Amino acid sequence: MNFGGVGQPPNARRARATSLLRVPRSLLSPPPTPPSFVMPRKKKTELGIRTPKGKRALEHEQKALRTFTSYHPSLGYISPDSGEPAVIDAFFFMNKGSRLYAVAEVKARNMELEQLAGEYEWRWMISQHKLDRGRLLADMLLIPFVGILYLVPSSKILVQELINKNGEDAVDMFTAETITSATINGGRAIGNNAFIDMKNAKEYLVK
Repeated sequence: MNFGGVGQPPNARRARATSLLRVPRSLLSPPPTPPSFVMPRKKKTELGIRTPKGKRALEHEQKALRTFTSYHPSLGYISPDSGEPAVIDAFFFMNKGSRLYAVAEVKARNMELEQLAGEYEWRWMISQHKLDRGRLLADMLLIPFVGILYLVPSSKILVQELINKNGEDAVDMFTAETITSATINGGRAIGNNAFIDMKNAKEYLVK
């Protein structure tokens, strides 16, 4: 019985080994890169969080979160790293049992409540990208995705459930392609945005 050339002449074995090494180059190319499930990160400079406007926006967001939890002391919240462009702004959790309660999008706007109701017809614009990511998290974690809109001049926050725990719309909304600011510091960007009906949102006076 012959196992791998045992009993063959040395020259024959070397010749066979050499022939086995002559593999077409196409077969030696590396395998294709598997698909990545991680969204590419934006550069930190795009966030502008270190600029005066960015720092002020972050302060407003934190104030809105503190206000909401002050009215609901059974809840706590945690925010992502403020130095990175996260697609969500906070997770709410139950203080008792440390269970997740909701994922949140938080925005501060320099407008009065009357302006939102009149000029904007109660519609709050959120990027479709953020809405889609919030929907995915809600569906995966079985918690609602809520929106918190801080109307700074009115000293009020409006809180509205956007997506329920099953990943379904929890409020009337429509999507349209619009031109918006690229970052908090200006610029122009064209993209799909969702317009959320905030008419029935819960109001809280900012503390």
